[in-house]
Amino acid sequence: KFRKALPSILLIFFFTFSVFAEPVYLADGSFDQLTGKNFLWKAKGNANSVYILGSLHLAKPGLYPLDQKIEDSFNKSDILVVEVDISSVDPFAVQQKFMEKGLYYDSDTFADHISKDTLELVKKKFKDLGMDMGFMIMYKPWFLAINLVMLELVKLGFDPNYGVDKHFIDKAKGVKEILELESVEFQIDLFDGFNDRQQELFLMSALLDLDLIREEMDNMISIWERGDAKGMEEMLRKGLREHPEILPIYNKIFYERNKKMALKIEGFLDDGAENYFVIVGSGHLVGKEGIIQLLKDKGYFLEQL
Repeated sequence: KFRKALPSILLIFFFTFSVFAEPVYLADGSFDQLTGKNFLWKAKGNANSVYILGSLHLAKPGLYPLDQKIEDSFNKSDILVVEVDISSVDPFAVQQKFMEKGLYYDSDTFADHISKDTLELVKKKFKDLGMDMGFMIMYKPWFLAINLVMLELVKLGFDPNYGVDKHFIDKAKGVKEILELESVEFQIDLFDGFNDRQQELFLMSALLDLDLIREEMDNMISIWERGDAKGMEEMLRKGLREHPEILPIYNKIFYERNKKMALKIEGFLDDGAENYFVIVGSGHLVGKEGIIQLLKDKGYFLEQL
């Protein structure tokens, strides 16, 4: 019954969570001129501007150089704002946090928390990958899903060192103030808050779609490069439309966070003369529940650049 739902899993990792820009697993171009736009918006405050860029947290070298409009918007800004400043976090501490939240203890395993059908699919996928589950049997379903997708993305050449966030964090270090919208702890705790059924759905979609990652990633990169917000929204909603039972996951990962981030951006727009350059996962910007529309609903004027 569970058909392909690739966008619902890949957009979550690829476009919405900075913390997963760094591989956390413990197991052994130029812009398309069809639109002439970037995944970048300019919001006008009373005395300042806030630039809002949708991010790719992992990318390939061919993504660079970025369009000059993006670089110019960064240069015009006084403060950089990211979801999480990964460069300021101790990687060992992050790993420890994942160990604490992402594993079962006291002989508990993910096999005790998923259905027999899903367990058989997990076994088959590991066999196809030529991998032994080994220590990963202790992973919670959400953490196993993250590892499998991240392993595949890294294998395909997607590197956090070429992520859009990393690019601008490196440029801002020692030059601009860097603020965070969230924290590593918040993002990890969000996943760990899923109940067993939600975790199983999350894992199932990852297992079913690992073979399609390459072609879908190319499509998503193309959508981002040409600033196609409607195309991004369609990919984001496809999984939800086909599987409405994952709505609680969407609510936590997108809608609830969008409201909180939009509120903080409102604060930046009322901050006087300083300009802000905000980078968030691209999935947060699109649709009627996205940050861009939420700000428009509050009366702010936003222009896609």
